[in-house]
Amino acid sequence: MFDWIGDAIDWIGDGISSLWDNTIGSAVDTITDAIWDVMFEWLFNLIYGAVADLFEFINASTSSIFALSWVQSFIALFHSLAWMLFVCGLIVAVFDTAIAYESGQANIKNTCLNVLKGFMAASLVTVVPQRLYSFCVNLQGTFSSDLLGNFISGTTTTVADSGLTVIMALAMDVSLFSLFFIILFGYCTV
Repeated sequence: MFDWIGDAIDWIGDGISSLWDNTIGSAVDTITDAIWDVMFEWLFNLIYGAVADLFEFINASTSSIFALSWVQSFIALFHSLAWMLFVCGLIVAVFDTAIAYESGQANIKNTCLNVLKGFMAASLVTVVPQRLYSFCVNLQGTFSSDLLGNFISGTTTTVADSGLTVIMALAMDVSLFSLFFIILFGYCTV
């Protein structure tokens, strides 16, 4: 008997809902989408900037780490330590050869070879690690250039520059997918 009242209330509710969706609701959705886009772009640019700064820092530190004064001090310390150990080893080798010579078991050739090995070790203990580090950085840059060559067109010679190029390529597309990969790339680097 009072079904017509329920139908009238449903009709009024549908009218209000339709009016809300076509006027205020669409305006609220547009404003919400605009606010979300601005916040997401701000977050994206913040994370992108942090990762880009990290790669710039890595590139700057790897290229000039051996020019730092405290690194040069450590290198000089180990250089002096190597030569002191060489001198101590040389003295021990001479006395050992002299003692062995008295009993007739001296082998001067082996002693000279060991002294030569010690001289080479003391001379190269501070040079080889630096050259090896530079070689590894260059090799890593070459590998990254070759491996990332298919992903980006203009590869660079250092890992940090390659990382910056990848981050910049990802930054061209402001999306949740790119943000995820920038965070992932930065995490893998750290």
